[in-house]
Amino acid sequence: MDRKQELAFEKFVAESGDDLLRLATLLMSDRGLGEDLYQETLHRLAARWSRVDSPRAYCRQVMHNIVIDQVRARQRQVPEIRLAEAYDNSDPRADDPASAAELRPALLAALRTLTPQQRTIVVLRYFDDRSENGATLESAWSSPGEFDEDLYLSTTYSNTIPADPYQG
Repeated sequence: MDRKQELAFEKFVAESGDDLLRLATLLMSDRGLGEDLYQETLHRLAARWSRVDSPRAYCRQVMHNIVIDQVRARQRQVPEIRLAEAYDNSDPRADDPASAAELRPALLAALRTLTPQQRTIVVLRYFDDRSENGATLESAWSSPGEFDEDLYLSTTYSNTIPADPYQG
């Protein structure tokens, strides 16, 4: 790139840089990832500057291609279970680290299937050892009947989820 092209590139970045950064941030839904996308886009534009007729259109296309490539790469990745999330040694009932690590993903998946109220009931009742009839649990609901119904529905539904996370 000669000096004239460098000046033209710098002028383009000065004029369009904020708009491109905003676009990149919105595409990535994260400021840091948006800045990375913006930087990669400018790097690719600089490498082809002399052959690009419409720099804005080229940048939009590059950003689009990078985002699509990243989504496809994430889809191909095998989901990972981080050990820090898989084993909670602060729980005194988790005597066996191996079985706790195996059951934790199934437990979290089962809890995600419940409504927020049902999840609250199950967690408070069975993991925080709160009484079924305790004021702490019932205070979150407008009536004791509504609480009893949600407790019944949440425990009935959670019993349909297989204990083994690897079964269908």
